Order: sequence, then C-alpha cells, then structure tokens
Amino acid sequence: MKVDKKFIEKEVKKLDPLVKKSDEAFKIATILLSGLQVGADTKKIAEFLKINEKEVKKYEKNLRDNKVWVKSKTQCNWFDKKEGGISFWLDVSIAQGYIKKVMEKGGK
Repeated sequence: MKVDKKFIEKEVKKLDPLVKKSDEAFKIATILLSGLQVGADTKKIAEFLKINEKEVKKYEKNLRDNKVWVKSKTQCNWFDKKEGGISFWLDVSIAQGYIKKVMEKGGK
C-alpha cells in the first residue's frame, strides 16, 4: 500500500464522509495525518502534500502550543477505539484555534 496524498485524502473521507475537500477542516486533517507519515515538520508535510509550506505553518503554532506536535512527533490518541475519532477532530479544532487543551499539573 502506497501512502501518498491521495491515500491520506481517502482516509480523511473515511473519518468524516461529509467533510468537503474545500473545507478548512479537510486541509487540516490531511496535514495532521501526513504528520504521522513524515513527521511534525512543516516543510516535509508541505512537500508530501504538494502544497505551500505557508498553508502548514498557519496551524503550527496552535499544534505546538497545545502539544499535539512535540518536536518531530505527533502526540495523539487517534487510534483509541472508543474516543479516537473525537480526539482527531478535536485536534483539528485545536489547529484552527477554536479550542485549547487544558494541561493537568505535570504537563499531561
């Protein structure tokens, strides 16, 4: 199985069949999933998705401030069978700046 932009876009549609390619949430979702493939690096993600790096950098501060992206890794619970989908779309909302994570003492 080849993981490329098309594959990532299909995965986003599986996560939410109603999301449109023209939606900002769709673009962010592809950025987040691409980060799992190439690392939480704006340049690598932009190259992988064949988009301008500015489109990725637009969300970087929110993702890093909320510890979704830590160094070159994505910190997520997206694969949890019960809450993974919700966690993923919450991280999309974090990238958009709609919500922030509340950290417990100790940074968790």
